Amino acid sequence: MNKPIIVVGQVRTASTSVTEMLQELGVYVGKSFDPLEGNQNETRKNGTFEDSEFASLSRDYINEKIDREEFLHRLEYLTQQRNERHDLWGFKDARAYKVIEDYKKIIKPRFVRTHRPAHQCMESMVRTFGWSKDKAYDTYNAVNYKLDEGLEGEEVLNIHIEDLINQNAMSKLREYIYG
Repeated sequence: MNKPIIVVGQVRTASTSVTEMLQELGVYVGKSFDPLEGNQNETRKNGTFEDSEFASLSRDYINEKIDREEFLHRLEYLTQQRNERHDLWGFKDARAYKVIEDYKKIIKPRFVRTHRPAHQCMESMVRTFGWSKDKAYDTYNAVNYKLDEGLEGEEVLNIHIEDLINQNAMSKLREYIYG
């Protein structure tokens, strides 16, 4: 059985595009996706491409709508369901950096991490979300610090925005998935 794949990265780093590519390569990434205004267009109807089941679970836990015990119980259940139904599956979760240790313990995944130069990423946050430059800067640094820390020693494929621009991302993902 293949290890599940979790797409992680700072917001505005093309994680949606990478998740779409995984789906094209045969990875089950969910059936219901969370929308995000500004992230949908004529060809992308799925917004963020975040699997609603995993996204709502992590959001409920982070927003303290459920306690840790309930979060872990539901995470184990979802993981078991996916393992039983799909040989190759994964998901994208923008909040993964906050629950990465639990994902590593229960799901036992491998990761695809998306990257974009800091100034481009922060400019996109300001433009898309209307954030101040200070909030974009603080968010960028905090998320990347947590991801660096949480992914240390893990199986990670790094995809940079240049890989998408140069059309190398699909072949890198294919190699990572199928060897």
